[in-house]
Order: sequence, then C-alpha cells, then structure tokens
Amino acid sequence: MAHTYAARLKKGINYGKCGLPENYDTDRMLLDKTKRLNKLIKECKYMVAFTGAGISTSVGIPDFRGPDGVWTKEKQGRLNQHANSEDDFRFEDAIPSVTHMALLALMQAGKLKYICSQNVDGLHIRSGIPQDKLGELHGNVFAEECEKCNLKYYRTFDVQSIGFKPTGRFCDCGEELKDTLLDWDDALPDEDYERSQEEASRADLVLCLGTSLRVQPASEIPKLCMKKNRGGKIVICNLQATPLDSKAAIKINERCDVVMRKMLDNLHLKIPIYHHKEIILIEWKPSASDSSSRCLRIRLESKLKLKKAIQRISIQKDGETIVSKESQDQDAIEIDEGELVQNQSDVISIHMELIEGCQPTSLSADLDPSQDLRFEIVTKVLDYNDHISVSNGDYAASDSEDSGKDEESESDVESDQEWSEKKTKSKKKQRR
Repeated sequence: MAHTYAARLKKGINYGKCGLPENYDTDRMLLDKTKRLNKLIKECKYMVAFTGAGISTSVGIPDFRGPDGVWTKEKQGRLNQHANSEDDFRFEDAIPSVTHMALLALMQAGKLKYICSQNVDGLHIRSGIPQDKLGELHGNVFAEECEKCNLKYYRTFDVQSIGFKPTGRFCDCGEELKDTLLDWDDALPDEDYERSQEEASRADLVLCLGTSLRVQPASEIPKLCMKKNRGGKIVICNLQATPLDSKAAIKINERCDVVMRKMLDNLHLKIPIYHHKEIILIEWKPSASDSSSRCLRIRLESKLKLKKAIQRISIQKDGETIVSKESQDQDAIEIDEGELVQNQSDVISIHMELIEGCQPTSLSADLDPSQDLRFEIVTKVLDYNDHISVSNGDYAASDSEDSGKDEESESDVESDQEWSEKKTKSKKKQRR
C-alpha cells in the first residue's frame, strides 16, 4: 500500500508545504512550451532527468504534497488507512506510467543519459531502465542489498522494511540482506548520490518531472548543471509551484504524461511496449495443519492474489485428474502431499490455465517432491502508443488530455541568473 511507505517514516517531522494549488497552462501556452522544450532536447548534448512522486500518480500511487497527497490528507485528517479504502494501494499492483516508458524511449534513442530518482516505487526498473543508468536516491521498496558484497536483489514484492534494517533474507554469500529505503534521518546512499551529482554536473539540460523540489539534499542536484557558468538549463514539469521555478528555462504546468507524450510525438519517437511479468512459485512446504507432513503450495512471488495470473489449477496422477481448483480471492492454493503421492512410482503433473492476456496461455510440468518450480510469465502487454489512460492499474481509451484546465497560469521565466551553490561539508548528507 502506497500510504504504508509514508507510515513507515518516523513521525514528528515537518512535512513542509502541502496541498498547494495545482496550475494548468492554457493550450496555447502548453504548445509553445513543448515546442521550446523539444528545441532544447534536440540541441542538448547531455540530458539528465530528475524525477519525483508526480510521475506515478497516473497509475494510482499518490504523491505526498499534492492536493490528494498522503501527507496533505494526513494533515487534513482525510487519510483512510483501512483495507480496501481508496488510499489502500499496493506497490505490487502498479505498472509504469506513460512518463516512465517515455523516459525509456529517450534513453534508448541516446538522448537521455541518466535518471536521478526520488521515487521508491521501483517503476523505473520495472519499465526497463538499466540499473547503471539510475540513481535511486531514496531507495526502492522492492530492493534489498548485501553490505558485504554490495549485491542488490530486486524482488517482485515490497520488502516491508525501512532504515537499512535486516529483511530476514540472506545473500548468496550468507550475509543478511537489508532494505534500501531511507528514513528521515538516514544519509543518502553514497554511490547513488555521488553518481547523480556527477551526472547533473555534466548535463547541459536537466528535466525535472513530477517533483516539488523541496526534499533536500536531493533537490540540490538539478542546480548543478548551472554551475561555473556552463550554461546548463533546467526544465520543470510540475502542477504545483517549486522553489526553482524562477531559475528554470521553462516551467510547464501540466501532467507529466501529457507533456511526455507530446514530446515523443514531436521527436518522432514511439513509446516502448511494456510487458508486465509475474513469477509463479510451486513449492513443497510444511503443512499448516500438521508440521510433520508437507503440502504443495502454489502462489505468486509478488504476494498478489492468485487470480491476477491463474484461472484454474489441475493436478494429474498417471494421466488422471485428481485435483482441480479455480483461483478465487486466495493468496495461495495448498494441497496436502498425501493427496498427491502414495509411492515413488507415481507420475504427478500440474497444469495451470492462465488468465486472458497471459503469455503463455497455460503451463504444464511434472512434479518432483524434492524440487520446487518457478515460472516467469507475462500477464499484460501494453502499447502506450494507443493513447491509453491509466488509473489504479486499469486501462481504458483516453479522454481528452486537455479537459478541465484553468485558463490562467503563472508564466514561465527565462533564467539567466547565476545560482550560488551551497558547499557541502560531507558527502553523506541527511535527508531533511
């Protein structure tokens, strides 16, 4: 659930300005700004993106300081933390937004060199961005890391921890794995922070998307492109005002998905096809009713409901069906081993019919009581070029992207002023 990440953070922290009004550019202003943005992108030699929670709101993950942000609702007493409420959303359910996939398209075209991300939802990795082209400044709910060998594991499930604490799993080297999520008083990860600073310093264009630019020290990174009179420019796309608006070459007041789609259209680039993957686990585990016996457990590694991928499971012994079960609202299906195996000569096989849209459409395998099985499947294939709109993981034909806009908006300001950089006493800076 998205709000549970905020719930994990230490309390008593000043959230800063929350619930500021959202502004929309007029159609004419938006057209002018996107044309200028495309000109900057075509002329730049080294572009870096700096992203925040606003690039994920279109897929159902709330931001923090927006009108319906987690911290805004909390301060106003509107946050509903009960299961199945409108604020109850699991990161595992999320798919990349148009913006995530558009950034991948820019990177594949050689225009985008690096992404400095404040997002913890893991959607940059899920979209296909290479790990070495991404700085995860605040961590990732799906990642856990070994401090001994620096190996990072990306899971299909939220590791449910924060503050670099042990997750209960172990690295191949035997060392305990720890989460990568920052709490308020944690220092930014050295490698990601230093690399992000280096990339922004090298950039002649930094594209800030869906961020309030208020969380330090990460918010200092975009300004590095303007150091030493190098002529680097910042472009901001965010519905709310940010502290850097007056320093930006262009400030666009529009949803990131709308801007990124227009940008790619003008650059004659297509949004990559997205393949959403799930992993089916078939495991032999101790029985819940009798620890001396075992059961066969079928579940999704992401811990989502089975019905997200599997329609029906049947098990055959010597060619005859002995178990047949439909997936309903359960997390797993368990079958006692005694129902399946009487002697070692039994030939047991499992057959799974997957839900519509899955690739493949079905799976079959022989069962070995001494061995677990793992299958990777594709549950969705999404073509964002069909102008689909996304809401809480559901897809439909998009409505007009320009509906519901205000005719008035603060104008963007061409920036040619120098920005003095505060010197850092330590490379390890706390998140404030």
